[in-house]
Amino acid sequence: LLSTGNFQMESEFKNLQINKTPSSTQKRPLESNVYKVRTAESCVVHRYIVKLERSVVSGKGAVKKHLTTSGPDPLRIIKSSITRAAIHHMLSVDEYKDGTFVYDLNDKLYSNVVLTDSELTKEIPVSSLNVSTEEKRIVLHDSKSIFVTLKSDGGLSNIPSKINSCDCEDNDIINFYSSLLKSAAPTDKFIQLRGGKLFDITTLKLIGYGIERAKGVKLGTKLIGKEELSIAVDVDGKEGSFYKPQSLLWSILDYFECSEDQLRREFGNYNKMKKLERFIRGTPARLETTDRVFTISGLMWEGEEGRRYLLKWSQVRKSEDLSKYDNDPVVMEVNVNEGKFTYTYYPLSSLHLLPYTRVPLSKQDRINPPKHPPADVRYVSIKEARANIKIDHQNSNLKGFSTEIATRPVYPMSEILPAPTISAPRNGQMSALNVDPIKHHYDSNPFQFVVPAHIRRFQVVYDVREIKEEEARKFFDQIIEVCRQKGLTADKASFCGVGEEEELKNGLKSLEAGSIVIAIGFKNDHDSLKFLEYKWKVVNQHVMKRSVLNIIKASGKETLHNIVKKINEKCGGSNIEVQSPAECASLFPSRTDPNAGSSLIVGMDVCHGDPISNYLLLRGFKPDPSIIGMYTGDFIPTQGRRESVPDAVMSDHGKYLMEKFRLNHGRLPDNVILVRDGVSKSQYDMALSEFAAFMEGVRSVTSADYSPREMLIIVTKEHNIRLFDKVNGRICNPMAGTLVDSEIVSPFRPEFLLIPHNAFAGTAKAILVTVLKGGEKDLRKFPSDALREIEFFIHSLCFLHGICDKPPGSPEPVSVAHDLAERGMNLAKELKFRTGEQLSVNELERELRARGTAFEGVKITA
Repeated sequence: LLSTGNFQMESEFKNLQINKTPSSTQKRPLESNVYKVRTAESCVVHRYIVKLERSVVSGKGAVKKHLTTSGPDPLRIIKSSITRAAIHHMLSVDEYKDGTFVYDLNDKLYSNVVLTDSELTKEIPVSSLNVSTEEKRIVLHDSKSIFVTLKSDGGLSNIPSKINSCDCEDNDIINFYSSLLKSAAPTDKFIQLRGGKLFDITTLKLIGYGIERAKGVKLGTKLIGKEELSIAVDVDGKEGSFYKPQSLLWSILDYFECSEDQLRREFGNYNKMKKLERFIRGTPARLETTDRVFTISGLMWEGEEGRRYLLKWSQVRKSEDLSKYDNDPVVMEVNVNEGKFTYTYYPLSSLHLLPYTRVPLSKQDRINPPKHPPADVRYVSIKEARANIKIDHQNSNLKGFSTEIATRPVYPMSEILPAPTISAPRNGQMSALNVDPIKHHYDSNPFQFVVPAHIRRFQVVYDVREIKEEEARKFFDQIIEVCRQKGLTADKASFCGVGEEEELKNGLKSLEAGSIVIAIGFKNDHDSLKFLEYKWKVVNQHVMKRSVLNIIKASGKETLHNIVKKINEKCGGSNIEVQSPAECASLFPSRTDPNAGSSLIVGMDVCHGDPISNYLLLRGFKPDPSIIGMYTGDFIPTQGRRESVPDAVMSDHGKYLMEKFRLNHGRLPDNVILVRDGVSKSQYDMALSEFAAFMEGVRSVTSADYSPREMLIIVTKEHNIRLFDKVNGRICNPMAGTLVDSEIVSPFRPEFLLIPHNAFAGTAKAILVTVLKGGEKDLRKFPSDALREIEFFIHSLCFLHGICDKPPGSPEPVSVAHDLAERGMNLAKELKFRTGEQLSVNELERELRARGTAFEGVKITA
């Protein structure tokens, strides 16, 4: 059924993915760096939790105690003959929390609970071979069974002497330390815990003894492959799970309790396939489906004398590494110690590949990164990487798992989405701007602002140490003239020179709300200017001396217009009007179209401070608070180094935004849309939980019958997929507006790749858009027209930037939220520098929040 070359199951899975209607526009294939992974027997990892439960015997009122397991199947009672003494011991340790039972292939039950010798070795038949995890107790299940306790310091203790005294066929399996110290560990032992950093086998031994753990080192390796690297470990020192690989085919046959022939006969049954699909979805597996992808970046960073440059795979591989890793993919780690660079290579096993997982480049922070390679350079590098990485059917690791990676990349079909209509006033009438159909660029300089801001006081302040008075005067005259042409008005306008920050601070403090200060020539005071901006709630625009001189010489006309556009957006104005296509009219808001959708659109991102070492954590230091950026013009301090946002914060913000929306529009929105950035696939449940808390706050100020369309959309660039086009025989970046919504996107939920911008440098990177909640209960049945609507909606949001006359690489709500989060983090650092101490979340919120101020609801980071 699942032999190599016969992929009936994969074909059925493809038929079950979201039905997408072809676009009316012409579709054409693009080349990608995605390679299909096919496998005959996927390595599915079953994880079971063993529990002790009570049940009341019917009619007798007596309590019967039994063991159950939870895993991919429903709870099942383990058919056993556990002695009363064993039950007594289990109950004596607080409902089995500290009692871990280990099953082996001989159907024997061992326990770390203090039992007698006869009880410990008593044979007890069980229905299946399970793995248990309780608190900090870890159990490994392979050809024999061993038990290891993870102590509070993170080290691994020796195996209890009770188990060592048992009659077992292989002492090396029972003794975990001996397997670590041997150069060749059993190849059927796969241990997977949680963590992140890569170590070699020597460091792994030291951590096994707790030596490195005592120094605060986090362990996390994925070492599977040759015999000497046959252990997959990933530890965070708090909890762990040991996994046992099992054939996917065996799991399917066990689930349906049938043979291969019976399953083949039922294969055409749609209901059977849906049930089979649900079974695989519910299985905690290393591989999501039997049809996976593998991406190749083709580029690595390497340090040399403090600089970095691009390195091809073939250059990384020295002769000893080629033989050592059997041409497997490797990850290189660069360590810097007293100016000396050391390089360590690690294998990247196919067992740990997940769909759309990036190939790690390096663990070292970026130092002087090179220029972005153009598309044709990266394309050649990827081809060389594919040729040098031995991932064909002759690879021993791949053969061991009956897996093969395609030799040709995937060529997904793409289409070009048209740019939305962009309008602005000219000679008193709204006019459509000419948008380049290829690059999606336009020119808004000759047009006025759609909503010009009114400024109470327009103040230009120049640094007398950097700028001459006559230069400042010329700049002042030119910027006032452009503001007049654009429709900006001001009650007062003046300019003056200052020489010290204290003078600037007093000047800002004296200005009233609704004023703006154009600070020119201040060389190293950007963070200080922005801190004073939020401190006194007076908008400022920082212009460097170089830009001022270019504007005076008439060579900086574009710069001058961009400064004025920034001023208008920061002061609450709007530069252009974007009219979305009819495909997303129900979602995209419009000032002029009364039939357009009414939507509350919230962008969200989180920015974290610098990491703090374990040495400081153990001494009571705490990480700096993280900052949540919101598209609504605000940022919120929260607990440091945590991506998840507390429910109370989300609920409070949802309530506040709904009240503001109803106050401004006189009605409730038809759509509530949260566009979230910075979320990986493993954090989707976290994002859904955040959104549920947000909607709870929204409903707290509405009536019970209010039911808007709720949408949670994840937009990220944290992937390694690249798309290449070919024009006149030359590799180049795809055109602006390129959309891919099939073949290399998730088959489980609505998802698409979009390149909204024209990449003028480097290789274009698409945004990956995933719909986690879109008004449909079952995302597998998400209608094609609804997905089409979201595609046009996200594409139209990319044109709302309003300052640069071209769409950026991500939707405006996400871009603004990201900028606000970064601005909030920089302000927190500046405040910490000025006060000399770390401020709490409440103190930061009191000092810097924009809620209830003139900064609320405007694009202050424009």
